[in-house]
Amino acid sequence: MAPLKFVIKCGNFAVLVDLHVLPLGGQEDASWFTTDHVEEVTALVKDAVDQRVKQYTESLHNRRRLKQKKELPPASAFAAKGKNFNLVANFLKRHFNLRCLAKQLYGDLRVFPERYVVCVSCPEDASAHHGNPSLAA
Repeated sequence: MAPLKFVIKCGNFAVLVDLHVLPLGGQEDASWFTTDHVEEVTALVKDAVDQRVKQYTESLHNRRRLKQKKELPPASAFAAKGKNFNLVANFLKRHFNLRCLAKQLYGDLRVFPERYVVCVSCPEDASAHHGNPSLAA
C-alpha cells in the first residue's frame, strides 16, 4: 500500500508527513486503518512535530548569531499507542528543497526541511478481532 501523505502546520512551517500503514499479518489489506485513525495519528504526533520545529528555529537563530553551519542533530524515534494502533515515527532529511508557491494564500509558510515518516501497525491483541487469531497468540 502506498503511504498516505498529509501536512501538519506548525507555526510558519508545513511539515510533510508520510504515513505507512502496515497490513495485518501476511495479508496485503490495510483496510483496518480508517480515515478517523489519521486524525488520531495527527493528534499523537503533533507535540513531537512542534518540538522538532522549535528545535529547528532555535538552531537557525543560534547559527546566525554564532555563524555556524551545522545541521540539526538527528531526532530520536517517537513511539506511541493509540486506541486501535501502535505507531513509530522519525524525522528524515529531505535531499531537495520544496517551496510554497501560493504566497498570497499562505504568506510566510515554509516547507520544513525534514519529512516525518510515521509507521502504524495494528496491536497484536486486536489482530484476533480482525479475523487472524494466529497473530494474537
